[in-house]
Amino acid sequence: MRIVFIGLTIILFVLGFLLIQSEKRIYFDHQINTKIPSDVLWNELKQGILDSGNSRIWPEVNYVETPEFKSGAKMVVTYTTPFGIKKYPYTLENIRDGRFFAYSPARGHPFTGSVTVEIFPTTAGNYLQWKGVYKYRGFSMFSLYYSMFFQKQFFTSLDENIKKMESQV
Repeated sequence: MRIVFIGLTIILFVLGFLLIQSEKRIYFDHQINTKIPSDVLWNELKQGILDSGNSRIWPEVNYVETPEFKSGAKMVVTYTTPFGIKKYPYTLENIRDGRFFAYSPARGHPFTGSVTVEIFPTTAGNYLQWKGVYKYRGFSMFSLYYSMFFQKQFFTSLDENIKKMESQV
């Protein structure tokens, strides 16, 4: 009986270890239709990357600073979490002026993966798509915070800020 108990304990330990070490993913694909002209929308997104405190549409749930808006630039994103202030690096990539940019977590970030932000013109204005996937291993309080709180709050606030700006343009 004791050998069976020890055997089951070892099996559960190994399974738990493998589960913690397996790669997990956070997917998102958020779309917003807006009447804001594409050049104005692009400038607000760009300002959000350079200094989010000066963007009319960037959500206040995080703060972004980037020295310049060019591919390869290092972004620093500050998150205020229930577990304290966290600053994580990202790399700005693949900019197609006025239409598209991407970014990815840089060394020192708990996630890997990539995100794309793209503006598509429509007959009624523009369609903004913000999509990506973050990958991580193990467990961290930041991954829990990001997936259960930050992501929903960020996109809800972005939608509200864009709708508010629409009424002013």
